[in-house]
Order: sequence, then C-alpha cells, then structure tokens
Amino acid sequence: LPILWVGAGSRIRRIHPETGQILAEIDSPAGDTMSGVAWHDGFLWVGSYKNKTIFKVDPKTGAVKKRITSDRMVTGVTFAGPLWHGAIERGETSVDSELRKVDPETGEVLAAHPVPGVFVSGTEFDAEGRVWCGDPNEGKLRLVEL
Repeated sequence: LPILWVGAGSRIRRIHPETGQILAEIDSPAGDTMSGVAWHDGFLWVGSYKNKTIFKVDPKTGAVKKRITSDRMVTGVTFAGPLWHGAIERGETSVDSELRKVDPETGEVLAAHPVPGVFVSGTEFDAEGRVWCGDPNEGKLRLVEL
C-alpha cells in the first residue's frame, strides 16, 4: 500500500489509505503552525508557515534531521524531483505568492514562480508533473503552469 501521511493539528499521522486507521503518529516539529507534509526518500518534510521553515523529519522518531529557513511564510511543501514550497509575503494591502523550487540540501532557492492573484495554501504535484495549489480566499484548487 502507498504511504499516506497527514498533518492533523500539531501531530503527523500515518494513515491506512483504505481503512483510515491511524498506523503511526508523531509530534510535528512545526507544532500548530504546520502548513504541509510531504514524503520523500524515507523522510517527512514539514512546512511551518509562521516560522518560515521546512523541517526534514525522521518518520520513526520525529527527530529533526534538517531545517531550511525561508524569507517568506511556507504555505505548503511537495516533491517533484526537487523540493517545492508555497511562499507568501503579506503586505499591508495585498499578498505576494510564489512557488519556489529549493535545493533540499542547502535551502538555496533555485527558481521562483510568481502566482499572481492566488493565496497559495498547500501545494502538490500530480503524476503528470503539474503543481496544484489551494486558494482559501476563492475556495478553489488551482493548477499552476510553471
């Protein structure tokens, strides 16, 4: 069965995809500021919007193996080859959103794609290599062309 990890409040749960049974549970290093969970190469990658941080986490112990900081709020994490995250900066009257491709070892931003008019909340790549973002202001799921 595929591995299904879900952020739930300040906890991260491994869920059986057919029954919904909780198979494992760990504390999120982001606490209640968790903004996304991605699975890649045996590790969980956890976004924290308020801390502007992405954590690489051992799923068995919950130990943090790496911290990547951002200069923007991290509003989702996903992998499609490299690490990608949603990034927003709140101004006094607007929100500036981007999707960022990040080197998972160094944290260097390799590419930044503006997403005008969308409050990026949650990110996910599909099997066709496309990125999808939640937009809570519009109540929609949006496909973003990179």
